[in-house]
Amino acid sequence: MIGPYGARYSWAYWVVVLAAFALLVVDIFDDGALWNYLVIVLVAIAIVIQPGGIRGPRHAARAEEKQRRPV
Repeated sequence: MIGPYGARYSWAYWVVVLAAFALLVVDIFDDGALWNYLVIVLVAIAIVIQPGGIRGPRHAARAEEKQRRPV
């Protein structure tokens, strides 16, 4: 899938994001600290595996653009 800056997002990213939202829904019905910690861990994983990592998708899009241009 392509993000707003033209960077390609992996399926793993979307799976982690959906799992985090599912745990948030579980947390609404079962108020336990464990669910909150798991959501925090999943958000951290999503940030790491997104295109560009911590630098973000704009950095990844710029890097892809540089690779496409002939030198």
